[in-house]
Amino acid sequence: MNTNRTIISIICSLFILNVGNFFGQELTLSHDNGYHGEIFTLVATCPNCSEIKYSLDGSDPRAGIILKNQLIISDALIPQEKIALKPTTAIPNRSNNNEWHTWKPPTHYDCAIAIKIAGYKDNQRITDFHYRTFFFDKNWDNFPTSSLFISVPDFYNDTVGISVPGIHAEVNNSVWTGNYHNKGGNWEREIHWTFLRKGKTKQDKNLGVRIHGLKTGSAPQKSFRLYARNKYGSKSIKYKFHNLAKKKHKRILLRSLYSGHSSRLINDVVAHELSRPLDLEIMDYGFSRTYINGEYWGLHMIRERVDEKYLTEHFDCNEDSILIPGNYNQAEFQELFDFIDSHKMSLDENLSSFGKLIDLSNFTDYVICETFFSNQDWLLQNNNITFWKEKGKGKWRLILIDIDAGFQHPEDNMFEFMQLHEESMITKIFNALMTNKNYQTDFTDRYAELLNTYLSPTRCFKIIDSISNIIAPHVPAHIDRWGHPTSTFAWNKDLDNMRSFVNDRATIISSEISNSLQLNTTNFGTVKTVHFISQDQKLIALVLIVLGIMIGVIIRLRKRTKRRNVKKNGIT
Repeated sequence: MNTNRTIISIICSLFILNVGNFFGQELTLSHDNGYHGEIFTLVATCPNCSEIKYSLDGSDPRAGIILKNQLIISDALIPQEKIALKPTTAIPNRSNNNEWHTWKPPTHYDCAIAIKIAGYKDNQRITDFHYRTFFFDKNWDNFPTSSLFISVPDFYNDTVGISVPGIHAEVNNSVWTGNYHNKGGNWEREIHWTFLRKGKTKQDKNLGVRIHGLKTGSAPQKSFRLYARNKYGSKSIKYKFHNLAKKKHKRILLRSLYSGHSSRLINDVVAHELSRPLDLEIMDYGFSRTYINGEYWGLHMIRERVDEKYLTEHFDCNEDSILIPGNYNQAEFQELFDFIDSHKMSLDENLSSFGKLIDLSNFTDYVICETFFSNQDWLLQNNNITFWKEKGKGKWRLILIDIDAGFQHPEDNMFEFMQLHEESMITKIFNALMTNKNYQTDFTDRYAELLNTYLSPTRCFKIIDSISNIIAPHVPAHIDRWGHPTSTFAWNKDLDNMRSFVNDRATIISSEISNSLQLNTTNFGTVKTVHFISQDQKLIALVLIVLGIMIGVIIRLRKRTKRRNVKKNGIT
């Protein structure tokens, strides 16, 4: 014990004697993140530093450039070696001889100055790292912006890089293999995240990052999962989502727009916004324009990460008490299926008892959303199904996740689809509930109610328009950077497809229910659809207008030529 105290005393004494050499010396910079003109002078001061060093590529400034009090900031400082020219997929990117989103070099994209700077004395760093991102577009603050500072080898080295196919990719199956699919702490890297909103720095922290997603891990633009950890000096990530009082999170996602099927981009966030008033947990969202080491990286969706920490942020519960079964591997979860196997669910008293195990209102809204959005990336091997509850109390509830495959095929019968996956835990529960007459009535009544309120075409159109309008001014730059979607016309056309889906689905769903479930849907009434002018109709109208103008010009020219000929021949 005395030996331990002596060691602690020595360590404390050394710390006090050398406190000036520990990080905490004052380094000040004259300019904050943002736009300060096309050319300006950055002044750095550190009274106790023998030299100040900086880097422009995310690397440690120790081996960087010495800054002698001031630095002229202009686009001349933009590094010549671009990480945007480093492939992030195999070329070609294949699975079973089918090519999927092979990386292509960008033709044009914006660049900012991302400077990492620190003060040194006797070649030892004595200040914290300071980070600044300087833009050359004076309108830079019109959209939330994430600036990531990364170590390039951490992302692009073939052996340890998390953003490349690397040594773990199989040539003919790079879509499902590669460094970017590796999981766990060994594939987490430290980065610095600066988050800017309305011209102000809202977040400036070191965080951990992993590549997020399954198939989208092999997409050219990656999804990033950000972690707050003590070892990086960050206890939490501050970000204000719409419906969440808490601003601090342990994990959030920067989700790639490749997550959306086709050119729709916003399928999932539209589905979650539509579901916000329902009895469901959703993944809230925001948007960010992203830069990595100063290079424009396109648009990302800022999303909640669904796990135990997500639930502690939404509900008054302890992380250790939360159950999220991956399958039937928890005793409390198995009780659901033991009950429906051993009880006649057609009896109301059994339905009532089952309702003490699972939240039936939540389950009903969940099935309605999945079937209305026609999400077919669901049920197979229990994919995209997330139940949760607290250990020993409460009821099982469902969280809505991943509707990227929705809004595509309004004519697909989702109740037949459910029966194709009768082994799914959702289908097992649904089939048991549908043997009860009262639940049948509750289900159709709730579906009819939602079709005429929160899932009505009118509200769906409003949500599609409002969310697409948020990112519309920034989609062209994203397309220039990634080539996805292929054009703004393609993007707008897929938005029209979403609108058409909503109109068609609202009119089809009642016949699906009556035909497949043999239920009375007269209470659905006639759902009011929304008239809109599609991109194709606009294009046709434009072509007709141009043809009309051309025909008019031709007619006038012919008349003018005829008059000239008449005058020339002397005919009155």
